[in-house]
Amino acid sequence: MDHLRARPDVDPGRIGVFGYCRGGVHSLMAATAHADIGLVIIFHGFAFRPEQAEPRLQPYDLAQEISVPTLIMHGTADEQAPIEGMRKLEESVRSLGRPITFKFYDGDPHGFAVRTHPGFVEKTARDSFEEAHRFITQHLP
Repeated sequence: MDHLRARPDVDPGRIGVFGYCRGGVHSLMAATAHADIGLVIIFHGFAFRPEQAEPRLQPYDLAQEISVPTLIMHGTADEQAPIEGMRKLEESVRSLGRPITFKFYDGDPHGFAVRTHPGFVEKTARDSFEEAHRFITQHLP
């Protein structure tokens, strides 16, 4: 963040973070740690850490602290981050009034937006990038 703030080509009032897969967790961590991040977008992220992971804060816990506009896009057939966890996350943040928008892609797997991933779905990738662009335009004009 210090590096971004120091750059003359960066508008410090328009900083957002994107995360794909595990990077979505890092995006949540960044947004809860840095007040000058104004937006978060996550593609096929995780609501919970895998059972074999070391115990730490869950993405679920981090999302409950989010105070900036956040867009989470997820496939309903995600085999690595099951939809049930994402639905539980959606319900919890809605009850807390967090500014998180969810967009679910029916039948799409994990990795739908990454061209080199086996789960890549061209139509969904295109739609998710357009959705992300609209979200940025709306929240960081």
